[in-house]
Amino acid sequence: MSVKFDVKMKEEYMVDFMLRHTYRSFTGIAGVVIGMGAAMLAITVIGKGDYQAAIPQLLIAILFLVVTPRNTIKRAKQQVQNSEMFKNSLEYEFTEEGVTVRQNGVEALNEWSEFHKAIETSQSIVLYVTRLRAIIFPKA
Repeated sequence: MSVKFDVKMKEEYMVDFMLRHTYRSFTGIAGVVIGMGAAMLAITVIGKGDYQAAIPQLLIAILFLVVTPRNTIKRAKQQVQNSEMFKNSLEYEFTEEGVTVRQNGVEALNEWSEFHKAIETSQSIVLYVTRLRAIIFPKA
């Protein structure tokens, strides 16, 4: 028995995936900790009246807490817009052997043994084939 369905990748699914992927990794968590630490240090320095000394800490906080997530969102949107793979729907078929992906007459089978991790985000179910390669199934 098999189950087939089509998926049209949208920007919001990729943004959801990339933000989760980024902020569940060591570097993503470290970035948030560094940004929060810099923000708290800036607040402490401002509280002492030394506004000029707070500028470097504020810049670090903005870099880690505003610029990094904004760039991640921008990169996710560009990936969907610029990728030929996402211009058309992908057909997925679940069988006993694994997950077959079809598009434009080309197909690839990912056997169940190839998957090493499955996660759930707010908008998708994600099956990881490698640490950086995954199949995203939007819940919608």
